[in-house]
Amino acid sequence: MARGRASTKGYGTSGIYIVTNRVENIVIQNNIVMLDPERVVGLITAGHSSAVAELTVNHNLVFGPTECSNDYPNCVEVSGGPENLSADPRFVDAAGGDLTLLADSPAIDQGVAIAGLVDDFDGLARPQGAGVDLGAYEHSP
Repeated sequence: MARGRASTKGYGTSGIYIVTNRVENIVIQNNIVMLDPERVVGLITAGHSSAVAELTVNHNLVFGPTECSNDYPNCVEVSGGPENLSADPRFVDAAGGDLTLLADSPAIDQGVAIAGLVDDFDGLARPQGAGVDLGAYEHSP
């Protein structure tokens, strides 16, 4: 498989969705969540408002519509915080499954270092630039 090739043929209806309210100290960082508007429930969402206090959601890039499902009337979209970006991630070819970042991607150098995570999905060392890139693949100039 070529670098940055991944399946984008998911059948889910949300990005990152914390369904239960029985959570403690959940940290969601350095992700790219891009949703198909045809199958959306939310980008980064807590299914119950009582779970929000237990979530740390920062250094993520989200792109797409945000709305909670009628099946979870108490859900709360948590992706809109000030330390998250809302922009087109600028993948090489998302439709074709190439999720590597283009050189002008807003996800480059926007992540936070996480202890023990020193390589990207393909084994490329992180960071390659001034900081860690968001998403599974570190941009390599």
